[in-house]
Amino acid sequence: MSGAVGWTTGLANTIPRHCVKLLELAVLEKRYDEARELFMKILPLCNFYAAKSLTRAAKAAAELLHRPLGPPRPPLLPLCEKDKETLQALLSSLDQIK
Repeated sequence: MSGAVGWTTGLANTIPRHCVKLLELAVLEKRYDEARELFMKILPLCNFYAAKSLTRAAKAAAELLHRPLGPPRPPLLPLCEKDKETLQALLSSLDQIK
């Protein structure tokens, strides 16, 4: 909506359909209200990834989605249980986990 023709995001590793749909709505179809609505829906996950580190969050999400990638390499540590619970709730809110 701000003139970009693409989007590079680590979130595509976790929620690829949402990321593609956002690009389609905003760039290809110019359906800005729907794009904004979808973006606001995924924004909490964006903020979580930014706060907890993309690598740590993406690896934990893959595990929650039954596609384990193993722990992050040192010096990064896996997410704590509380953060995993928060991540699980965020993924559930996006219909990623039932």
